[in-house]
Amino acid sequence: MTQFERKYIEWEYHDIQVPRYQINLYKDCYENFGWFFIEAIKPGSNAHQEFSVENDIDQIKLKFKRNRSIENKRELDRLQAECERALKEIQRLEGKKSAAEIGPLIGFGTIGTISLVASIINLFSASFGRGFLLLIASLMSWFLAYYSFNRQKRYANAITLKIHEQLEVLYHSYGLANQGLV
Repeated sequence: MTQFERKYIEWEYHDIQVPRYQINLYKDCYENFGWFFIEAIKPGSNAHQEFSVENDIDQIKLKFKRNRSIENKRELDRLQAECERALKEIQRLEGKKSAAEIGPLIGFGTIGTISLVASIINLFSASFGRGFLLLIASLMSWFLAYYSFNRQKRYANAITLKIHEQLEVLYHSYGLANQGLV
């Protein structure tokens, strides 16, 4: 074979959309299943421009390619499906965690602030009784916000443990895949 002749390789391609903060996790994962990273682009863009971290977008499209005649392809596909399920579960749990942390704070804080404003208006309009009751309601609402925040931190810690369990599933599956490729 001369230096200009190349062995024909039939490639298969795979595109996925991932959260921007998980690009490296997905790249590491897919490379262990025999995929070669091609590029990361903004979804919906026509130009195949290289992604830069400075762009403030939530989702990125990652493009990969892999030799179609790879050994143990059926087992690799099974392990990859297991890995993809773990990645989706991690995304779901992280969304659940952030919503659980901020939701009650916004709700109780808003109610407390509105009650405080209403109590001040009532105090200045000579409705001292109603103003005083609204002041107590606002303080109780802020106390509930603080209490729910502490409770949600425990809930978030439990979700973090579940995320770590899914990461172990992920590491195990692509560790097995990497052993099959070597």
